[in-house]
Amino acid sequence: LSDRALARALEGSSSPEATTAMIDLLKTSTRQDIVEPLARGLSRNGNSETVGALLDLLESSPNPEQRRAIARALEETNRNALPQDRLLDLISRENDSEIARNLGRSLERLYPNFVEEHGESLFQNAEAGPERAAYARMLSRHGGERAVGTIADQLAREPDRQAAAEMAHMLGRSDEGIRRAGNIISQTPVRQGENRHSIMWGLHSGSSSENPAARNLFLQIAGSDPSPHMRSQAAEILAHRNDIGVLPQLEELVSRERDEGARARMQLSIQRLHREAARQN
Repeated sequence: LSDRALARALEGSSSPEATTAMIDLLKTSTRQDIVEPLARGLSRNGNSETVGALLDLLESSPNPEQRRAIARALEETNRNALPQDRLLDLISRENDSEIARNLGRSLERLYPNFVEEHGESLFQNAEAGPERAAYARMLSRHGGERAVGTIADQLAREPDRQAAAEMAHMLGRSDEGIRRAGNIISQTPVRQGENRHSIMWGLHSGSSSENPAARNLFLQIAGSDPSPHMRSQAAEILAHRNDIGVLPQLEELVSRERDEGARARMQLSIQRLHREAARQN
C-alpha cells in the first residue's frame, strides 16, 4: 500500500498496533493527504496517552502542514484526553495563527463555561499576536456587545499585522464594529500603512458585501484617505465585492483623483465593476 492508502485504511482503527503504526507514519509524513487522516484518526479514537503523543509532536515538529493537521484534528478529541491547562499553554506559546485559532476552537468546544467566564481576561492578558487573535475569536462569539469595544481597543494599538486583520474581520460583522474600525483607520498615522491596510482588508473579509456601513466606509476611504494606496485599495475592495451600485460614486472619485498611480488602479476597479454590471444585465 502507498502511505496515503495506508493512512486512510488506519484512520478508523483504535487497536494499540494500529495506533503505533499511525503515530510512526505521522512522524515521517508531511503531505496533507497523509497527515490529515492520521491526525483525525488518532484524535478521534485515541486515549489520553495517544493525544499526549499528538501534542508532543505538535510542539516538536518543524513541519507546518503536520502541525496544522494535528491542531485541526484536536477539535475532534474528547475532554478527558485534552486538559484545559495544556491547551492554554499551547495557545500562549504558538506562533502560527492558524494553529492558535484551531487550538482556541478546541478550548471553546471542550471548556465552554471556562471560555464564557474568562474569555475577556484571556484576550486582554495575551502576549503574542496569534494568541490575541485566537482569544478575540472566542470573545467575539461569547462577549456580546461589550466584546466589540474590547476588541476595538486592542486593535487600535495592535502591533501584529495578521492579528490586526483577524480582529478587523471580527469587527466587520457588526455596524458598530465597522464604525470603530473605520475610526481606527482614520486616526492611525499614514506612516503605519501596513496596519491600516490590514484593518481595511480584514473588514472586507468579515463584512457582508451588501452591508451599507461597510460600503460607505470603503467609499469614504477611496475618496478622502491621505494615502493614495489606501484610496485605490478601497476601490479595489468595492470591485471585489461586485458592488455595482457604487459605480457613479467611484467614477466621480476617479475624476477628482490627483495621484496618477491611484487613478490608474481605480480605473481598473471601475472596469471590473462595469463587466460585472454587464454580466448581471
